[in-house]
Amino acid sequence: MNEGLVIRDLCQRFRAESGAEVQALDRVSLDVAPGEIAALIGPSGCGKSTLLNIIAGFETPESGTARFDGRSVVGAPSAERCVVFQSPALFGWLNVRQNVTYGLKRSGMGRQERRAAAQDMLERVGLAGFERHYPHELSGGMQQRVALARAFVLRPRILLMDEPFAALDAQLREQLQALLRGLWAQLGQTILFVTHDIAEAAAVAHRIIVLTARPGRVQQEFTVPCPLAERAAFMQTPECLRLRRQVQAALFDGAQRAAQTEKE
Repeated sequence: MNEGLVIRDLCQRFRAESGAEVQALDRVSLDVAPGEIAALIGPSGCGKSTLLNIIAGFETPESGTARFDGRSVVGAPSAERCVVFQSPALFGWLNVRQNVTYGLKRSGMGRQERRAAAQDMLERVGLAGFERHYPHELSGGMQQRVALARAFVLRPRILLMDEPFAALDAQLREQLQALLRGLWAQLGQTILFVTHDIAEAAAVAHRIIVLTARPGRVQQEFTVPCPLAERAAFMQTPECLRLRRQVQAALFDGAQRAAQTEKE
């Protein structure tokens, strides 16, 4: 049964270089429905990336549960849960087509089938004609398009995106946000999108989940009142400005509460 992502009472601690114990997440509970894009936003250091690492199966939480489609994801990396990082992390010795087909090859897909799948995805992300180029021959925006193609071609059940456009300039970010919306319209992936940018969250997500400052807790959730297909126009409206102000207020409130808790 496709239940999507279900997180309940997740807690995580780690030991800093100083030796001090730091609580990164505190009783985090959230859901991401099948086919939904949920944006996770919060102050730097609030545990956003830690949460993604737990969902990806890279870290084991101190307590709580993380389940996808009814199965635990704790400590169990899977091709069903694919991560796109801020850095494209491409293989410099492989060309664009080889980078995109890398995961397909490891999964055992035949050569002709994986080349066809890669070509289809490269056309979707606007990189047809660049199949034989190497990463160092591409701009930063083009490299991130390759990273998106490499992730989407695997057709993961959930895509985990950790500030994937943060290193790009404003114009490129808007272009890739539009590309992500287009890919979602075509493929319907379930996506958890981590960002520190309120405008970006409003541009790409159906729902925005606000975390407090460390230790990260779910502070508030907002539904973006506009279909993704109409999101570009929505970004210029007073309604969007009100939403962004509400998210900003929730972030500020969450930071204040976290500071008060530390004092106590």
